[in-house]
Amino acid sequence: MAYVGVLDDIRACVARVTPSRVPVFGISQEFDVRMAGVTHDAYGCDADAMVKVHTQAVERSDLDWVFHIPDDYPQFEPLGVQTKPMPGAPRAPLVYPELSERVIRQLRTPDFRTQGRMPAFLEAVQRIKQRFGDTICMTGNVSGPFGSVALMWGIDQALLLLVDEPALFERAMDFFVELQIGWGQAQLEAGADAIWLGDCVATSAFISADDYVQFALERTRLVADALRQAGAIIFYHCGEKSINHLEHMVKVGADAMNIGEGADLAAVKQAFGHKSCLMGNIDGIAVLEHGSVEQVRAETTRIMTIGKPGGGYIFNSGEGISYHAKQQNMHAMVAGAREHGRY
Repeated sequence: MAYVGVLDDIRACVARVTPSRVPVFGISQEFDVRMAGVTHDAYGCDADAMVKVHTQAVERSDLDWVFHIPDDYPQFEPLGVQTKPMPGAPRAPLVYPELSERVIRQLRTPDFRTQGRMPAFLEAVQRIKQRFGDTICMTGNVSGPFGSVALMWGIDQALLLLVDEPALFERAMDFFVELQIGWGQAQLEAGADAIWLGDCVATSAFISADDYVQFALERTRLVADALRQAGAIIFYHCGEKSINHLEHMVKVGADAMNIGEGADLAAVKQAFGHKSCLMGNIDGIAVLEHGSVEQVRAETTRIMTIGKPGGGYIFNSGEGISYHAKQQNMHAMVAGAREHGRY
């Protein structure tokens, strides 16, 4: 079961000193929805369903956090993104708004407490935190400014805009700096301890390291700094594998950086472990869905053997743990992380 002292251990990891044990996370909401017998549509819209999913997950899986992210779109829907429920998957975009200078100039930050699905999201954060207190790290989420443009207008359109009209792309990012700071602050006021700052389009899969520096870095740092000043622990995630890109991402100054499943964790720790707490790396699909219990145990042991020494590591998956992950594999992962996690 989650434990009193987990927040102190996370802060020790952030400071890169030895905690009492390695905190154990997992990006498991897809799996948790299935196990709770709740539809994705209900989990995305209804506070009772959100609370049920995460409460059962903490009690069943013995993770040390709640990561609350039904899907990527609650803060974008009031701006004109139309979404649709998907069978067996989170809500997906159906219609994007017009991408034009006029629309970008007219963007206004929504009221997080009254508009769309955001009030249910905030209610769930408050109720989950009240239920578990400081025995878990209650983690909300915001999107990085670069990725926000892609979520607002679609990846293809956003990247075309970056090439054709970079100044307009930057104007849009400037709007999303303020929006995401406000959305993160609303989650902190509701009871979140940490904010997951996700930016999976600002990666080597889509842009060069030079473009990351030119367009994404400074604005991402502004969001991280503002939310840290508001009291958040900041977990930065791009699912990145490239050492070259990670060299710049560490300059965001997040409290911890989640490493993608394809990355060489030993190389990343050698390069950046003295600069940032690291998280992540276990594969939520290849290992936890398709692997055997023995493979899960071996991979958990490998990752903990690399990440744990000297502190500065939080156990986590590199990306999402799939809807179809095996329950016995989840149990083996957490049990193995617990076994190897004490100092």
